[in-house]
Amino acid sequence: MFLNIKARNAILLAAFSYCILGSSAVFAGKSNKHESVVYCGFENFSVQKAINKVKHNRKVTIFIVGTCNERVTIEKDNISLSGNADGDGSIDGGITEIRVIGGRRINIEYLDISGAGNGVLVSDGATANITNNDIHNNQLDGIGVFNNSFVRVEFNSITGNGRPDPFFEAGINAGVGSTVRSRGNYIAYNGYAAVEIANQSYFRSGLFTSGAINPADKDIILQKGCSGGELAGTCGVLGTNAIECFKGGICDLRNTDVTGSTLISSMSTFDVRTSTINGSVDGSGGSLIRLRGSVTGSGSVNCYSEAIGQGVLCGGLIP
Repeated sequence: MFLNIKARNAILLAAFSYCILGSSAVFAGKSNKHESVVYCGFENFSVQKAINKVKHNRKVTIFIVGTCNERVTIEKDNISLSGNADGDGSIDGGITEIRVIGGRRINIEYLDISGAGNGVLVSDGATANITNNDIHNNQLDGIGVFNNSFVRVEFNSITGNGRPDPFFEAGINAGVGSTVRSRGNYIAYNGYAAVEIANQSYFRSGLFTSGAINPADKDIILQKGCSGGELAGTCGVLGTNAIECFKGGICDLRNTDVTGSTLISSMSTFDVRTSTINGSVDGSGGSLIRLRGSVTGSGSVNCYSEAIGQGVLCGGLIP
């Protein structure tokens, strides 16, 4: 990545500090939070080393400048990884994979995340905010949330993840009692599904609001092979889905555009309002499909194995 003059000067200053102090630059922030900067490609600079140095319960922001070929693990609390050291709202840093294992109140922002594993994996009761990132072309899930974890996923581009064939990875994948709160994301061209929710996990797209809906908060969820606004049955790679919700999963959508097929099975719930659904919705195994009066779009709802439709007839059309 080409660096601007400000970034280049910052690198020279940090290199000088490293020579004098024998460590990366660490300084106090405006609100008593510590910050450090990792310059990718420079000897002895490492994101994982910076994480390892963080003391227990210390709030620290680690800025990443350039692209680091690192797979890092966060097991501590209150750590932020940011690719926006200049504070201008741009993505200036990159990394291969971030694993949050049990860490709480983790922030991941303004990063380009791409590699041979998951983009971001959150597991073992961890909590994280994942905002304003470009999460793309990861071999496994773009964002994986498992084992009673909670994440907020906001204003990210999540594309081209889940590359193996056969593939079962997704743009966002949640399982085993986990929760994902999502808004303002573009989720497209991923492997098996854009969104995959299972094992008593909960996916909530959009905000609770009684006022006007902000278009910037809308989630765009596309089946692989689909573009936004295409009509039902005109797009989609065979064997993939826009959304799959199974084994007691709950998919609760508001202010969302979905294009492509949706599969609801094994006692799961698909509850949609103030959204557009262009594609078939297939339910089975005692699942519930509820499309409120504010749902528009094209396609059909099909029920098998004692699935239940509310607000729409099984075998009926959308809307």
